[in-house]
Amino acid sequence: MALLENFVMIEGPDCSGKGTAADGVRDYFASLGKTIFDVRLFSKENHRLPEFSDFASFDVLLSGEPTHAWIGAAIRGESTYENDRHFHPHEIAEHFSADRSLLYRRVILPALDAGKIVIQERGVVSSLTYQPLDTFLRKGIPRDETYSFLLSLPGNRFALEHPPGLLLIVTSDAEVLLERKRARTEKVDKSMFEKVDFLRSVTEAYLSSGLRFFFEGKGTTISYLDTTKTSGPVETKRLAQEAVRSYFNL
Repeated sequence: MALLENFVMIEGPDCSGKGTAADGVRDYFASLGKTIFDVRLFSKENHRLPEFSDFASFDVLLSGEPTHAWIGAAIRGESTYENDRHFHPHEIAEHFSADRSLLYRRVILPALDAGKIVIQERGVVSSLTYQPLDTFLRKGIPRDETYSFLLSLPGNRFALEHPPGLLLIVTSDAEVLLERKRARTEKVDKSMFEKVDFLRSVTEAYLSSGLRFFFEGKGTTISYLDTTKTSGPVETKRLAQEAVRSYFNL
C-alpha cells in the first residue's frame, strides 16, 4: 500500500457543498501561482481521459468521478440514469470500479509520481457509502454483503491500495441538504442517487466511525467540513482552504 500524500479527495453527500469546496481548494492553489489542469473539462471537450503529455506542464490536477469519458460517460448517461434497462446495483458498482481503474492508472498515479498535486471530487469513498445503501434499498441485499463485494472489485482494490493523503468530507444536516436539493435547478438528471430518503441515509454513512477508522488505518488524514450553518459558498471555500493549508503546512 502506498499513501498518496499529494492526493486530496473531497467527498460528501449530494448538495453538501463538496463541489464548492473543491473549487475553493483549486482557487487556493491558483492563488499560490500554481497552474491548474481540469481533467473533467478536458474529458468533456475531448471525449477521452488525458495522457500525461496533456498535463505534464501543470502543477495541480482537478479531477472527479465518475469521469466524463468512456466508461464514466456511460455511467453518467446510462448506468445511473433512471430508464428501463434495469441495471443491477452490482453491475453499476463494476462500472464505477472499471472507470476508477482507468482514471488512477492513466491520470492520477502518473501525475502524483511526477510530483503534482491532485484534487478529486468523489472517488472510492462514494462507492463505499452510496452503493451498499442503494443495493439494500433496491434489492434487499444486506449492506455488509455489498461492502464485501465492493472490496473484491479490482478497481476499488487498486484505489484502496493507493489511499489519499487527505480526505475532506463535506457534510450538512439532512434537512439542509433537502432544502438545497429543492432549490437547485441547474442539474436535473433523474439520477437514482439523488432521492430524498437516500440523502438522509448516505449522510450517516459518511459520518460513520467505521468509515473514519477504515481510512485512518491506511494513514489518511480525515477532515470534516460541516456546511449546515455556513453563510454561503465563500465561507465553504474558505473552510476547505483552511483544511488544505493545515494538511500541507502551508
